[in-house]
Amino acid sequence: MDRQSQSLLVLDQLFMKTITIPVDPRQSPLRIDLFLAARIPNFSRTQAQKAVEAGLVAEGSKIVERSNYKIVPGTTLVVTLPYREEVTLIPQDIPLDILYEDDDLMVICKPAGLVVHPAFGNWDGTLANAILHHLLQQSGSREGTPAGVAPRQGGYRKGGSRTALQSAAPASSAPQSALLSAAPASPVSQTAPLSPPPDLRPGIIHRLDKDTSGVMVVAKNAAAKSFLQKQFQTRTLDKRYTALLHGKLAPKEGKVDAPIGRDPKDRKKMSISPTGRTAQTSYRVLEYLTVDKGNCYTLIEARLHTGRTHQIRVHFASIGHPIYGDQVYGHEDALLRRQFLHASRLTFALPGGHERTFEAPLSSDLLECLKELTA
Repeated sequence: MDRQSQSLLVLDQLFMKTITIPVDPRQSPLRIDLFLAARIPNFSRTQAQKAVEAGLVAEGSKIVERSNYKIVPGTTLVVTLPYREEVTLIPQDIPLDILYEDDDLMVICKPAGLVVHPAFGNWDGTLANAILHHLLQQSGSREGTPAGVAPRQGGYRKGGSRTALQSAAPASSAPQSALLSAAPASPVSQTAPLSPPPDLRPGIIHRLDKDTSGVMVVAKNAAAKSFLQKQFQTRTLDKRYTALLHGKLAPKEGKVDAPIGRDPKDRKKMSISPTGRTAQTSYRVLEYLTVDKGNCYTLIEARLHTGRTHQIRVHFASIGHPIYGDQVYGHEDALLRRQFLHASRLTFALPGGHERTFEAPLSSDLLECLKELTA
């Protein structure tokens, strides 16, 4: 199999699973890291501390924020643990809007509605499936289909799993820091469906929400993936988004600097939290739109200085200017069935060292929305 197909065909993946641990009413108060290390087989105190730091431990519906927190007798702890499972990403013939491509990477414009990588509810029909198909087609046209890999219909196959408790600290798998660095999953029942964490998707350096369109870069080999990841980690690349906000945003240029963490009331959402991770979004106003009955909207360009989940959506909703069409952090709007958020520009260094900027114009549904609002 050539290096391109290997980069997107992964047989050992990390998943998240939640378990519930009832605390006996007769249990004396004890630090939560000590309690978890004692109750979960093959789970060290260090792992417990990292799980708490990552937001993976809850007491009832409340996220535990400190590893020295004393458990409350009679409550229930919900712990999200990683485990490894053999999976196969299946190539699927899904059209790609490719803005640029070379031997190391490809830049695409993701349409709204396309999920970036397989997860519960979307095991196939994702960007990752489409990319694998594209690379296998390229390889096949030059060398024939790689041995052992046959493009076919399907999505993300699972099999041969090990439980979370059996693989909490396996010597041969990823280090503890990697196991407990994935984005936290929602505390649900032990039989809840599993979804793989986003940081381990092959070739996928970053992600866009399903209903956000725009520019993305995808690595085609391990060296390019590492090179690009360093730019995201050191924040040396430039990510710009176009968004339409409710209300008249002032001043015309500014920055929202507010930490973001999991919403304590709804683990599927994010919120401004004093214990959250640093998050900074700068913006400049592109245009003010005044429509019928004096309603005002603001078209902005936003620049991400950090990369938190739902960052732009949470930041502007928190200052009273939710994104148009955002039904999670704002409300439903008549002219658009998704949030008016588009990754319009991405600037980064290519593996050869040359810096390039890639742009994607607004998609047709966003243009039509603007036209209707200003008609």
